[in-house]
Amino acid sequence: FGCRRIQVLNLAGNMLSGKIPSFLGELPDMNTLSLSFNRLEGPIPQELSSRCSNLKHLLLSGNFLTGTIPKELGNCSRLQTLMLSSNFLSGSIPKELGQLTKLQSLDVSRNSLGKGIPVELGNCSNLSVLILTNLIAIS
Repeated sequence: FGCRRIQVLNLAGNMLSGKIPSFLGELPDMNTLSLSFNRLEGPIPQELSSRCSNLKHLLLSGNFLTGTIPKELGNCSRLQTLMLSSNFLSGSIPKELGQLTKLQSLDVSRNSLGKGIPVELGNCSNLSVLILTNLIAIS
């Protein structure tokens, strides 16, 4: 991918299909990744959370994403917005998200998440929007 200096990538609402390309996690200057309202499927790539030193906004709502929310997202220390609603994510909300002290908005609604809300989210001192509606845990 030749655009290594890209800071904002907004491909929302383009009917993209397939998996989220792992190379998107290799863009060192990216601060906003918006892939919402497409037809993307599969898990959230680990690469998005392992090299996320500048990532501030991760918008993946309205897709067909499966698997769990990567606990490694808790390492994205600059993350302010995390939108994962309306997917098919399962498991639980990782307690590691409580490490995101700059997080302002978290939406994990309309997924199959269970096991309650981790008390560690109380460490997110800037969190002003928390949307947890329709969390249907499938046994």
